[in-house]
Amino acid sequence: MIGGTETRLYDADVHIACAGYERQTTVSFCTPDFAGFGLAGIRGFFDKIYVGIDGYRQVVDLEPHDDRIERLGR
Repeated sequence: MIGGTETRLYDADVHIACAGYERQTTVSFCTPDFAGFGLAGIRGFFDKIYVGIDGYRQVVDLEPHDDRIERLGR
């Protein structure tokens, strides 16, 4: 349910490309379509790519998790 409205979830295997990073992943869509876009989940994209959002600067940073861990020395 979203906002009290019953929804149905549909998954689609898609190719996502953003800021030079490309991944094959599963994206979920729902009906009725509230937002007009799909939602990429934790499998196949966000588990591989770190996403940092700075609302003040209006910047979105993307970086592979392995590169970020190496750069930060963790």
